[in-house]
Amino acid sequence: MKIRLLLASLFRSKNLLLLIIACAILLAIYLLPSFESGKWLVKKLDVYSPFWIFSLQFGLALLLFVELSKDFWRWIRRSVSNTPSPLSVYTIIALIAIIAVSIFICVAWIEPTSRVQADESIYLTTAQNLYHNQIGIHCMEGTFLEDGSLSCVISGSIKARGISYLYMLVMPFLGTELYWVYNFQTIILFLTLPIFFLSVRIWTKNDSLSLIATALLGAHPLLLFLSRSSSPEGLYVFLFALSMLFLKWALDRNSIRHYLLLALTLAFFAQTRSETVFCLFAFVGVVFYRNRTAFPAFLTTLSFFCVPILCTLSLGRGHNLQGGGFSAHGHLLENIEINFKITALNFNLQHFMPYFTWLAFFGLVVLIVLAIKELKYRRIALFFLLLSPQYAILFDAVSADFNLSVQHRFLLVVLPIMAFLGALFLCQTASALEKIKIFKNINAKIPLTGVLLVIIVNTLFFYDNFKNDNEIEKNPLLIEDQLIRNFLKEENPSRKLLFTGNPTLVLSYGTSSYSYYSMFAFDSNDVQSMIKEFGGEVYFINGFFCGQNNSMPKMQMGSVGPICDRFDVYFKTDKILDTIFLNRNFELSKIIGLTDRDSKNLLRIFYRNDNIKDSIMSVDYMKLKKDSVAWKVNVFINDSLITEVPYQYGITRDFYPFRLFSKDTNRIDMFIIDSLTSDTIHKDYWKLLRNY
Repeated sequence: MKIRLLLASLFRSKNLLLLIIACAILLAIYLLPSFESGKWLVKKLDVYSPFWIFSLQFGLALLLFVELSKDFWRWIRRSVSNTPSPLSVYTIIALIAIIAVSIFICVAWIEPTSRVQADESIYLTTAQNLYHNQIGIHCMEGTFLEDGSLSCVISGSIKARGISYLYMLVMPFLGTELYWVYNFQTIILFLTLPIFFLSVRIWTKNDSLSLIATALLGAHPLLLFLSRSSSPEGLYVFLFALSMLFLKWALDRNSIRHYLLLALTLAFFAQTRSETVFCLFAFVGVVFYRNRTAFPAFLTTLSFFCVPILCTLSLGRGHNLQGGGFSAHGHLLENIEINFKITALNFNLQHFMPYFTWLAFFGLVVLIVLAIKELKYRRIALFFLLLSPQYAILFDAVSADFNLSVQHRFLLVVLPIMAFLGALFLCQTASALEKIKIFKNINAKIPLTGVLLVIIVNTLFFYDNFKNDNEIEKNPLLIEDQLIRNFLKEENPSRKLLFTGNPTLVLSYGTSSYSYYSMFAFDSNDVQSMIKEFGGEVYFINGFFCGQNNSMPKMQMGSVGPICDRFDVYFKTDKILDTIFLNRNFELSKIIGLTDRDSKNLLRIFYRNDNIKDSIMSVDYMKLKKDSVAWKVNVFINDSLITEVPYQYGITRDFYPFRLFSKDTNRIDMFIIDSLTSDTIHKDYWKLLRNY
């Protein structure tokens, strides 16, 4: 009968129109990329809609929350007091202690830095682009102009933009040099723990369950580590807890305004990770079941404000995020098996606590048993089941193999549920023990205090892992990041320009940066103009990317090492910093001009790539003259003419078999020849030592 009334309500004219709009948004974004013009439109929405939609979303959410704030605090007070056991002073003190220990570990013991540099630099440069240009996509390279604006080359991405927009909102107060984001993430953790506690407490009306779940969450090393990075997983946990709290509030108050605020919150929650939108089935299902009037408006609001992430997903369908030995798609069950062994059986990894995994596993078993017996637990199990499409997509569509340490962060997506299940197991075990005669007269606070102390003390024993973060100590990218940040912080605050293998990272710190490829495209006039514009503060970084191996998985950057080898051939420098870490060189040099090697600005031989498998070498060279000329480029290897191509502006890539490089020292010579007179206009060479 209830379903029949609900359907009758849905098909009233106004509600039907709202449902049609909601479905039309979803279908249009899904289908449009099938057509060229439609794909163009979705791309434009993906790039330019986030700033405006997020701003409207935040404005409406703020207005609604201000309007409902008195009701919210009234509801909180009643929810924690009008229960069989109102919130006690003991519970409040225990909660404060849990929060204090978590924040202390973050601030005192954990180094604030990137943990997944490639991804985090994308989030940060997207924040820069949102702030300066109102464009919701990341910058690959670019310049911060003297007036403070940003001119950059943008690139498509499958990353959600929620965390970037949040950083953008704070930039007017904390500055555009985003060093502060690592402390900002700790503030998010500080807000997450009490909200998670309130959410569990108001839903379950159980102090012990709420405290243990919060302790398990707040004491997990992975959450603490990522709360000192700029990755979005901490925001994911925060918004999940907030969404659960607002869902209960909306269900209790059952008004359209409460459901609209919930929809706005869920829509921003969907912007934390690309696949988060698929866990919204659980929330949509609850609202659909509980309210026959508000659902159409709720769904339409949710659909509209999810447009940015829906566009990203629609354009990135079938995208294989990783490759090599860690390929995505088709490894769901394999990844689950591997990851369970890593998180439950490996006692040597700093990011995981095996006892936490086992508690969650036994909690899942307990939940299944309770769901068979009681309706309340059947609803909890069904809600978790509706959340699971996100987990399945995450562990299949992305290479979620925890043997790849940068993927450990994916555990945070299921961490709140695991914390709840672990707490459920412990509380149900305590309830069973209470029925035994010798335990009946024991004060319930004693075992609860013991459990909380064990959880907290066990985390404190991780002191060495927190202080000596192996992921930083053995990751050359993160060490290099620290060196660059130290240089930018310690040097004078004037504008700088850096040429580096990952310009996205440097841009995120508010400093102009270009890639090695762009550097070789600048002629002498360009270089002198840059040196003048930046007051001599133009630098080249010879670091990790200069020695990168070609055999790395696709998700990691390809080899650009030979570019660095050619740098000194064309550019004059003064070395500022020269150090070695992990058997790798790191050099930072100031560019002071060009050498005489290419004084006419005609040709740069700058890159080669050895394909050992196919026994082929590729060589890239750049022709700088843009005017049309009757010239040609003759390529010689060891004095033998190999190829002849017309001289045209741009990059040319030639492929040569290894057999041509038979000597111990081989030489590639390139001659620019006037096709009419056969005169030599310019020549260049590259000596190569045979090492295979």
